[in-house]
This record gives sequence, structure tokens and C-alpha cells, in this order.
Amino acid sequence: MNAFSNGRIVETERTVYQFSSESRAREFLRYARILGEVGAAGKVTPIAKNKKDHSAPCQFLRMH
Repeated sequence: MNAFSNGRIVETERTVYQFSSESRAREFLRYARILGEVGAAGKVTPIAKNKKDHSAPCQFLRMH
């Protein structure tokens, strides 16, 4: 699973999660590496979860 964190926000290929604290976001990433995205969302509940629109082919990987 590809994911990255920016403070309280974690972005994966399909979803953007918002957590109550940075430590909860880091905990989600730790579980996601072990259990996968769905398993981690069950262990660490986000305060917001938004599906991404994949109309743009390179939306996840930002171009520099």
C-alpha cells in the first residue's frame, strides 16, 4: 500500500483520511503496513474519510 502522511492527514491511493492527532495518523500508517488499509481503518478510526476521484491519471504521484 502506498500512503503518506502530512500531519493529521493520511493520503492513500484511493482515500484521504483525517485524524484527530498526528499520533493517530502515524498509528494508522503503522497498522496499514501490517493489516492493509481496510484493517487499519478498523483499528484506528478517522474523523473524516473521503474517496478520491481518479479522473486524473497521476493524481496520487505528484509531478515535480
